[in-house]
Amino acid sequence: MTKLSYYLKAIRKEKNMSLREFSDYLGISHAYLNKLEKGIDDKTGKEISPTIDTLIKIANSLEVDTKSFFEICGFFDKKKSDCFDNEIDITDYVEGIIDKLIIADNITINDKPLEKSDSDIISTALEVALQIIIRNNHKTKAKA
Repeated sequence: MTKLSYYLKAIRKEKNMSLREFSDYLGISHAYLNKLEKGIDDKTGKEISPTIDTLIKIANSLEVDTKSFFEICGFFDKKKSDCFDNEIDITDYVEGIIDKLIIADNITINDKPLEKSDSDIISTALEVALQIIIRNNHKTKAKA
C-alpha cells in the first residue's frame, strides 16, 4: 500500500463514508477510488499512479493544501537540506508527526496499541502547543 492509499482510507473512515459516498465527495469514480485505496490495479498488478490533476482535485476536495497533501502522500519530500543544518524549524517536524498520526493504521505507546481517539488527543495537543509557541514567539518579536 502507498502512503496515498493509507491516507485516503483513513480519511474515509474518519468521515464514516462508504466508498461510493467518499468517491462522490472527491469527485472521482468509486472504482478508481477503490484502486487508489488498494494502491494497486487488480488487473495489471501495478501500482496506481494518479495524475497531478487528480491529486490536486482530491486535495482541493479535502480542503488540504496541495503541497502538504503531496508531502503526506509521499510524492515529494521537504527540503533534504534541512537535516544537515544545525538549525531546524520545529513547525515542519510537529506537522509531520501530526500528518503521520492521521494516516497511521496502528499507533502504539510502550508496545500497546492506542485507540484512534488517543491519537486524536495527541494530534490536538501538538497543534495547540505549536500554536501557543507561535503566538508567544510573535509577542516576543513584537516587544523587541
